[in-house]
Amino acid sequence: MRAARSGVAVVLAALVALSWAPTAATGRVDTFTSEGVSPDAASSAAVSPDAVSAGPESPDAGHAAEDLPVHDASAEPRLAARTRAATAAAAREAAQAVAGPEQVVGSWGPLVDWPVVGVHAALLPDGTVLAYDSVGDHATETYPDQTFSRATVWDPDTGKQTSVNVDTGYNVFCSGAAHLVDGTLFVAGGTKDQQLHGIVQTHLFDHRTQAWSLGPEMAAGRWYPTVTPLADGETLVTEGGPDIPEVRTTAGTLRALGGASLNLPLYPWIDVGPDGRAFYSGPDQTLRSLDTSGAGAWAGYGQRDPTDRSYGGHALYDVGKILVAGGGGSHADAVVIDINGAAPQVSATAPMAFGRRQHNLTVLADGSVLATGGNSSGAAFVDLAANVYAAERWDPTTGRWTTLAAETAPRQYHSTALLLPDGRVLSAGGGVCSECDAVGYLAKNAQVFTPPYLYAADGRLASRPTVTGAPSRAGYGGTLRISTPDAASILKVALVRLGAVTHSVNMEQRYVPLQFSPRSGGLRAIVPATAGVAPPGVYMLFLVDAAGVPSVARMVTLDDGSHG
Repeated sequence: MRAARSGVAVVLAALVALSWAPTAATGRVDTFTSEGVSPDAASSAAVSPDAVSAGPESPDAGHAAEDLPVHDASAEPRLAARTRAATAAAAREAAQAVAGPEQVVGSWGPLVDWPVVGVHAALLPDGTVLAYDSVGDHATETYPDQTFSRATVWDPDTGKQTSVNVDTGYNVFCSGAAHLVDGTLFVAGGTKDQQLHGIVQTHLFDHRTQAWSLGPEMAAGRWYPTVTPLADGETLVTEGGPDIPEVRTTAGTLRALGGASLNLPLYPWIDVGPDGRAFYSGPDQTLRSLDTSGAGAWAGYGQRDPTDRSYGGHALYDVGKILVAGGGGSHADAVVIDINGAAPQVSATAPMAFGRRQHNLTVLADGSVLATGGNSSGAAFVDLAANVYAAERWDPTTGRWTTLAAETAPRQYHSTALLLPDGRVLSAGGGVCSECDAVGYLAKNAQVFTPPYLYAADGRLASRPTVTGAPSRAGYGGTLRISTPDAASILKVALVRLGAVTHSVNMEQRYVPLQFSPRSGGLRAIVPATAGVAPPGVYMLFLVDAAGVPSVARMVTLDDGSHG
């Protein structure tokens, strides 16, 4: 275990010990790290005052402890029912507090049970959603068999669930994921064994065949890594234990960035900037960029702000502009980071109405950002007495938040949210941790939010602009010839990257506004000239009319043919 994290890990082990189950073999409580098990760590290691004050913000052991649920199959529906019963009154109260017409606050659809907990979720190029969790309902360490993961593909149009369990011989729980140029989902790392070692394996999920396959093996096992699509069509893998980043090349091999070894928090927030560098915005305070060419090299830019935003949210809502909000001790404040220049510029924006931690930030079809879920008490993983049910929308034009309709289910640790091609937002998952079990928290369900922009002034669903034709592929600096009968009323044309989210981190969402002009029968939109603005891959093409109503998206792949 790395020295920088060891003291905090011991403290967290002591704090959560009461909610852990003894190991089957010995009856003792073990402390866990991403590198393995240390049964005697709590009694033998010295704890410094600094470690105590740091709290359970980023220790490997803390995450491992919370990913070890202890319950059997019969307990699962009981926990879900207990969650609903324990939170029903608070959810009703939250709904009443933000009651209003749908065109003002939006609306949530029915709560629907799912076959998996939405710990990981990714939008696929065909408009369906892949979600996966782990090997079963017992504590992960009680399963000798770590050779699969439960997974499903959900169709938002029909509600159909299709089982697509990972069948490669590995568990991809606590992996990182992002799409390759052709829309294949690339998954790095996961859980190797009962001691929660990371795996060296990478995986590919092909939405066309709904099949899993193995990719190249990494140099070291990773657990809680981030995966980031790069401007050159390659894919960056950072953290999850090892400090040396690796890059999946367009040829499908892996290369290590030996010159860029750096100890970052687990699931770092990394997005490609307009100049092609991979930009690090959190969750800790130091801003950095990574040049992924050659052996790789980091550059530092000082502090973003004084707040450690563990389990906060970030969203790239415009070209080179990132919104960061919440996290840490359930902060409400937010900042905007502009990475368009040589050095990032940070400015304050309005705070959210609610402090949040364990929430999700989701870029919407119009370039605004939706905050969902989280807790308001600063609890590291879950606090059922402090659920944040109401959604909030941040307007980049005004820099202000608007409180929207309240969700029915609590969404805290292990919850996810994704923008769908029809402009709605999926909110799913939550639970599956030792503290979750101790308080009776399990959200093996999902709910879909219809934002206010999909309603007309009279409260009915709005008439939407339509895309009757658009190319399926486009090159950089080229044009998109979009057929639409609504050309005269269109206010915005934008591309939104497919999302892949887990643990409050969406690893690739971004909003890319396009310049456009009318043409006969539709619009002519200009594709960005550089891939740093929009890395090659699959995007949703949205039209937004003068009333702010978005179309249903068309899928467009950006690729000039040089990215493999």
